Amino acid sequence: MSTTKTFRFDPRLIEKISEVAKKHGQSPNQFISNTLKWRVSIDPLIPTFDGIMFGRETFKSIIGIVDTDSLEIAGWELGKKHFVISRTLFESRGEELSFVRYISEVLDEHARWFRIEGGVSETSKKMTLHHNFGVKWSMFLKSYLSSAYEVVSGAKLFITTNDTFVKIKFAD
Repeated sequence: MSTTKTFRFDPRLIEKISEVAKKHGQSPNQFISNTLKWRVSIDPLIPTFDGIMFGRETFKSIIGIVDTDSLEIAGWELGKKHFVISRTLFESRGEELSFVRYISEVLDEHARWFRIEGGVSETSKKMTLHHNFGVKWSMFLKSYLSSAYEVVSGAKLFITTNDTFVKIKFAD
């Protein structure tokens, strides 16, 4: 069910909204609704993930010069920290944040750390995460996701990696 609400926008903004909506194959109304829905859904995460953004090449360059051990250690520490903070922020709004939701909504849809191949649900036994950032990013993700999962379940994930994929198999 939808409700009609009126807002005032600058005419140049309305033109830009129409252009971008068309580019994405949406009506301006759909575009605004989807954009606002996305923004409202990430609102509790802003204290955790607020920061600077890099272009792909800049990010790949930075990841390329960092040593592997440091990336794995940082991944382990940040995975636990980010998941605990994110779950607490969601709970403060009366929402549950499962590990699968964290991966699919927070890290895939909002942070765009990777793209989940195929469908995923709370009952999924495995996931394949695709990215274009190289083997070091895969190693970081392996540590990050392993520590976040340990917070939730106390169990270990089975993860294999290569330069563009992180394959996760959940413990039975």
